[in-house]
Amino acid sequence: MSVNMRRRDTETLARLGKRQVLKRRFYFWSLFAFAVCELITWESVLALFAEGLRNGGPAGLIYGYIFASMSTMYVSSLS
Repeated sequence: MSVNMRRRDTETLARLGKRQVLKRRFYFWSLFAFAVCELITWESVLALFAEGLRNGGPAGLIYGYIFASMSTMYVSSLS
């Protein structure tokens, strides 16, 4: 981050009545890894929906979602 950008950032935060608490270190590889993690979620959701639609249809997806939600709530209530 250049000095000019830091100064503008500090001025913007000061106008909002805030001060920077966390250090922002966004490097190419960290942003790239974050983007890959975000994109893979969409691909996996689409693949899972396709499999669910092929095997159970829309009703199978809905009842599967309800069953999975109820199971998750049950397991979380045990802890």
